[in-house]
Amino acid sequence: DGLSWATAHQSLQAGLDHAIASGGTFDQIWVAEGTYRPESAVSGGDPRTRTFLMHKGIDLYGGFAGTESSPSERKLGAHTTILSGDANGDDQPGFVNRADNYYNVIRAFSDNLSFVLDGFTVSGGNADDSGQDSGGGAHLKAVGDVRIVNCTFTDNSARSAGGAVYIVPP
Repeated sequence: DGLSWATAHQSLQAGLDHAIASGGTFDQIWVAEGTYRPESAVSGGDPRTRTFLMHKGIDLYGGFAGTESSPSERKLGAHTTILSGDANGDDQPGFVNRADNYYNVIRAFSDNLSFVLDGFTVSGGNADDSGQDSGGGAHLKAVGDVRIVNCTFTDNSARSAGGAVYIVPP
């Protein structure tokens, strides 16, 4: 049910789905150290459109060991939590093996969408298609109060703009 570390969801997507279905009952998702890849495609079944789609009022906190009872107990840097666009887990230095990577690791497309992203490494996004050419790490469009803190964006790329983060204001 995701209410404790003992009953944690086995994927970030399952936690997001549960929080969305709760209708506002759950407003934070705590994510233990490890590597997480998007599971849900957002467009026509194209697997490269898989992304972590952010939702209003659901904040994501990474960097947990899996024993904490508060975000303030995290030891940031000690428990790396990676949101990865590396679809096959085969990326190599110099952007080798990136052609299959997801276009955007994180997406947020909604007016006045507010959320916190705290304590993550975001890597491996590859927005290299003419229709998906911006924001390899994160593509944020028409969002409201977005706070990205204690995060590192690394090894993301884009054909047009914002290899790490691309923001289109409302």
